[in-house]
Amino acid sequence: MIHILLTGNVEKGKWIAAFRLFEKQEEASKWFRRLPKKRRRNEAITTLLPHQYISGDAITYCLAALQHKPPQGTYIYDVLVSAATEAQIWNIFWRIPRTKQNKKISAIILPINVQNIHWYVAILYLDNVGVKLNIQNDIGMRNKTAEDKLMKIGTKYHQKMWAQVPIPKNMITPMKKTSSKIQPQEKSFEKILYCNI
Repeated sequence: MIHILLTGNVEKGKWIAAFRLFEKQEEASKWFRRLPKKRRRNEAITTLLPHQYISGDAITYCLAALQHKPPQGTYIYDVLVSAATEAQIWNIFWRIPRTKQNKKISAIILPINVQNIHWYVAILYLDNVGVKLNIQNDIGMRNKTAEDKLMKIGTKYHQKMWAQVPIPKNMITPMKKTSSKIQPQEKSFEKILYCNI
């Protein structure tokens, strides 16, 4: 059933039949056995049926059941973060190890909620060139405010981690430019005294 959810290539009738069989065989309890609050979990699982708004819990539980781990250099926000303020989103993200150069992030993924009726994914790619936003959405509904917040977070992170110019340890100070004009030498006081004696 989780495979069906992730691939999304099964016809509506087969999906519902597979889901009902999944429920009847109590597979849900096996998949989500480590997750707390049974009633909340069961409510979330039923939202996986077609033509229903998938709850944030259902997304979280599916990822946890799959023991999903993002690839190295990728950070995935929790499903509820798109409703947070820019400062909150930044504070969640700007933590060790993501603040270290050897652990810097090259992709930030934010699941975005639109008015509790639609989900889509915003992926922010970071590299030496800059920041690029990629939207994964199957309909025209979007939450521009959440996208703007993510873009600002990505730009701020890029300035701190990607746009830094490394300073070499044994840097040689460049020589100062000197004027090519010959400066007339002034006679020193000692030379003047010597000449007069």
